[in-house]
Amino acid sequence: MVKLLLFLSLIACLFAPWGMALGQPTAGELGIGIASYLAKLVLAGLLLAGFETSIAKMRVFRVGEFLAAALLFGLIAVIFLFVTKEL
Repeated sequence: MVKLLLFLSLIACLFAPWGMALGQPTAGELGIGIASYLAKLVLAGLLLAGFETSIAKMRVFRVGEFLAAALLFGLIAVIFLFVTKEL
């Protein structure tokens, strides 16, 4: 559970950085930050549960298609990294 909480926290805070208090936060800003963090975790948990239940009956031979798509996206990301890099 701790590992899942860590991964969900990292994903939520990297891709949805709303509610972060900057500088010297007041008590109200800290409350808003904690509430937004918990809301992000609840939303991520619901999305994860929905994803897990939607692929529960996935056949084993379809796993290769997903791995091929993941490899393709990874290669595209590497190509974009090298293309957009300054020389």
